[in-house]
Amino acid sequence: MAALDLKIETGFATLPLPGEVESGDLSLVKRVGKGTLIAVVDGLGHGQEAASSAHAAIAALERYAREPLADLVRPTAGFVGAEQPHPTSRVVPLTPGDTVVLFSDGIRDGFADSLTLPDTPQSIADFIITRHVKGTDDALVLVARYAR
Repeated sequence: MAALDLKIETGFATLPLPGEVESGDLSLVKRVGKGTLIAVVDGLGHGQEAASSAHAAIAALERYAREPLADLVRPTAGFVGAEQPHPTSRVVPLTPGDTVVLFSDGIRDGFADSLTLPDTPQSIADFIITRHVKGTDDALVLVARYAR
């Protein structure tokens, strides 16, 4: 049986901290072989300095996208808030129609119960960013749906 080549539909929404022009929260969607790397990066702080560090992190993820996930997040120098000194990874099987939502800490918890998953990934991202932003930090939502 041939492996399924799943198409990924994505949507994202970002909002800098009020008063800032640039957001330090960035996302990446990159095809890697038969899979797709999806990531959200939250640069420390907000504004231009946070954006610079987030751009550097995204560039590193793009450059080393074929490396194992645990290796991508292993360099903890400058990784503030890391609760695990040794990152782990796990494989979660996804099937067509499954939706993954990644978000930065500028988004309040508790949005999942109010989502309508048949909506498009962009509609879901827009809904979350308009109704669940903390307003005290940059915010970003990335929604990815696997479809045939």
